[in-house]
Amino acid sequence: MSSLPPPLSGTAVGSSPNAVPAASPDVVPTLPLVAAVGAIGVLSGSLIASKYLLDSIVGFGWPVAVYVALLAAVGYGPSLWWCRFASRRWGPGDLGTDIGLTPQFADLGWGPVIWLGAIGAQIAVGVVVVALGVPLVGNTEGIEQISADRTYVVSLVITAVIAAPVVEEMVFRGVVMRGLRSRLPIVTVVVPVSYTHLRAHETLFPISYAVYC
Repeated sequence: MSSLPPPLSGTAVGSSPNAVPAASPDVVPTLPLVAAVGAIGVLSGSLIASKYLLDSIVGFGWPVAVYVALLAAVGYGPSLWWCRFASRRWGPGDLGTDIGLTPQFADLGWGPVIWLGAIGAQIAVGVVVVALGVPLVGNTEGIEQISADRTYVVSLVITAVIAAPVVEEMVFRGVVMRGLRSRLPIVTVVVPVSYTHLRAHETLFPISYAVYC
């Protein structure tokens, strides 16, 4: 009785020829560029829709909590869905791994270093801005001058303060950055992601709509 030949190098008995090899734990997972483009498009469309929705229903006199819930669902819900969709469609389906939500042991060391670096950078930029006399404008600038209904303003502020920070980190630091990293080195990815993030604060988030529209 003849024995079976040994398996070829790089294969395993019973494995599928179409199986995708597991990624090395040291490699940061990436997403395709279409995931990044889709994330920006979904966020832009949903925030525009939420602005017009609030304009149309603010006169109904509902409790503020109702407006906040509707704004969060319409303005940021689609982006949460897209993050989940991108993880399942182009990643292993683990949202924490795909967009960086899972804490890592290295975060205990790098987290404080990055935080201190960010504080130092803000101080340095602030010194330059003040020295050059650059006008300071934020995405909540001019709220006290808004003539809209108080419920309108409060709903926008609460939604922007609670929902926006979480969703924008998932979209820009998670999907958009990892989508661009599939095509570009990390050094060249940081600049466009940061710029897009900045522009979003100026033109997309609801407080800006309340002030400038």
